Amino acid sequence: MQDPFVELVNLMKVKGAAYNPPSIQIGKVLSDKPLVVEVGKLQLTKDNFIIAEHLIKNYKRKINIPLCIGEGKAEKYSISEIGIKDGEIIFKNSLEKNDKIAIIPTEDRQTYIILAKVVSL
Repeated sequence: MQDPFVELVNLMKVKGAAYNPPSIQIGKVLSDKPLVVEVGKLQLTKDNFIIAEHLIKNYKRKINIPLCIGEGKAEKYSISEIGIKDGEIIFKNSLEKNDKIAIIPTEDRQTYIILAKVVSL
């Protein structure tokens, strides 16, 4: 017969784990072509993760910048005129080898989500 206290502790572990959401982890880019990342001792390929779109090379974003005419002293403020309507910014950089990333597993821990590139100050 098993100790009832051991049974209770085991039950608490199982139930507690079921209600604790996965936590964000720090990973590392092992390769950028193809993208392979490491979380702990686990290596993940494109089949194992999804990625925030702004981390993809040549990611495009539509923008509008209202017309702005400069004022003030030349050494402090020298914009003469700028305005972009229905423009587009293209982000050329992407994840590179040895970059650190913030990554989190989904609830079932079968897929990971790469949230951001992170850096130390």
